[in-house]
Amino acid sequence: MQDQQKTAMIRRMAKLIINADDLGAGNETDRAIFETFDSGVVTSASLLVNGPSARSAAATARQRNLPVGVHLNLSEGCPLTGPIDGLTEANGRFAGKRKTRQKLRTHTYDRTALQREIKAQVQAALDWGLTPDHLDSHQHVFLFPDVTSATVEAAQLFDIKAVRLPRPYNIPENTLPSEIQGDLRLYQQLSGDAETLIKRAGLACPQGLLGLDCLNRLSIDLLVKLLTAVPENGDWELMVHPGHLDPDNPFTGLEREVEWKALTEEKISALIHALNIELITFGDLPCAS
Repeated sequence: MQDQQKTAMIRRMAKLIINADDLGAGNETDRAIFETFDSGVVTSASLLVNGPSARSAAATARQRNLPVGVHLNLSEGCPLTGPIDGLTEANGRFAGKRKTRQKLRTHTYDRTALQREIKAQVQAALDWGLTPDHLDSHQHVFLFPDVTSATVEAAQLFDIKAVRLPRPYNIPENTLPSEIQGDLRLYQQLSGDAETLIKRAGLACPQGLLGLDCLNRLSIDLLVKLLTAVPENGDWELMVHPGHLDPDNPFTGLEREVEWKALTEEKISALIHALNIELITFGDLPCAS
């Protein structure tokens, strides 16, 4: 810790959003997210509006003044507006991460219905009394061009000033499974065009996203490593997924309990201070226009 404090003395202030995804996925996930917010480490969360506990999570977020964005979901569960030709399965549900990405690559789906669904998900958050400070997407489907365009359009329509840019801060080679490395390269490939659309619309976004390679493996040691690597210049986001065990919720597991524990450790707050990191929200980002 002494070495980290010495480093902080010679580095400029780093700015970091720490955003918890999947609020609304289940009561135990929600409880863990609110606890990490109470600990002073998590600065905002993203609401999965078609999740089973979304409405109650929205109410609690309002009560506790948790800044919330909308976690647009086109890959899991049921759409709010009904089946979408080319994107949903015969049972009316979204097709899952891999199949949804394949479908989005083909462009053979109902784009009007896609746009309608995105707007409906934002409207649901508004109907529950939230004022979203950003939009992002479940499993980063935002980066596919049609989804990018529809999300930017929704942000403008609902006067939401910021979006997530899922651009990897770095891509570790030969240290991750090939599937994860492939995902990171895909995000890197698509993020440039997405940023162009974001900036052209006058929206704000962080410069990139830390933690893309850490899903379901964010231990306290890895969290310390990520915080130490936050760039000194610009505004950045760290994506996290804390949770408590819940047999009825597919977005939980022991890994997310470990992540919750790391985020609520007292030494993490001390480290953030020692590293001269300013914790911010999407609402603190300067607009591009």
